[in-house]
Amino acid sequence: LPLFLRALAENPGRQDVVQYLAAGYVRERDYEGALSLLRTEGNEDFAREQLEKFSGEIVAYLLDKGDTIQAIRFLEASKKQDSLLLSRCYLAIGKPEVAIELVMRLTERPPEAQLILGRSYVLTGEMIKARIALENYLKVFPTSVEGWEELGELEVHEKNWDRALSAFDKVLQLESVAGHISLSHFY
Repeated sequence: LPLFLRALAENPGRQDVVQYLAAGYVRERDYEGALSLLRTEGNEDFAREQLEKFSGEIVAYLLDKGDTIQAIRFLEASKKQDSLLLSRCYLAIGKPEVAIELVMRLTERPPEAQLILGRSYVLTGEMIKARIALENYLKVFPTSVEGWEELGELEVHEKNWDRALSAFDKVLQLESVAGHISLSHFY
């Protein structure tokens, strides 16, 4: 990559170099390097177009790093606007209303959207809608630890202790460490 970086510095209009660098940085999991391409003079739009191919990986990196605002900026500037990823980001910064709005705008909702809706509805206090969304999600992904934990948390919030224990029991069956952490609410 250093040779290509020098080539880019010497020839900032070379889109083939930007394209190669974008793929190389992502392949090497150097997301900071990939994002730095957005700051290369004369190539910002082309670099963004190249990085959009890897938006899921880049946004996951930014979210893991705790830089949700940067993830939102990256997605909002994107031409293809991944509403599902963007809704996850808004949910992460405590804006469930925006997350709900983004998911509801999708003409086709993948099953994962139900988990985002379930979490968002819990945060907005719409427990019936949250239950429906989480149960729909679990019909498609019955082995989802996240889904069962969310349903368990909902049941705790609603003081449905038997249902909460049942949901957390399912978590225990699926993943003992995550289930143990969730069951700690009861001890």
